Amino acid sequence: MNVTKEVLIESSLSKIYQAFYNFKHWIRALSDVLDVKIFYDDGYHQEFSMTVSRPGGEETVKGIRFCEPDKTIELFQTQPPPLFKKMMGTWRFSNDNKGGVIVSASREFEILDDDKQDSHLNDIKKMLSSYLDKNLNLFKRYIENDFNN
Repeated sequence: MNVTKEVLIESSLSKIYQAFYNFKHWIRALSDVLDVKIFYDDGYHQEFSMTVSRPGGEETVKGIRFCEPDKTIELFQTQPPPLFKKMMGTWRFSNDNKGGVIVSASREFEILDDDKQDSHLNDIKKMLSSYLDKNLNLFKRYIENDFNN
């Protein structure tokens, strides 16, 4: 299954890319991000864990990102969130030719319990869609108003 959201951010492509690439900005932009540990980062490949606050308590995910500066960040989670068997994602960055950048975020996923997949699929898609939309808009506000290198 796949979920995609996008937002237009009024700033430079390189500034927006850096905000998504550098995990220190995740903690500043998203209040639910409690901690990030970076195990490897060579500018193109990143291995990390991120702990977030959720209604049911703290969740820690582990992942690897493949970064193409100012173009894309691709992610797969080696330890996905609870309920998920697989979680992958992509952020795409493209100029809108009016001085802003369109940031598109997508997630591809499989849930753990295949027997319940049909009954829970719409709820899970709505939840992921809501998280993506919220996070993109929080990054937009952060980048347009509060971003400090």
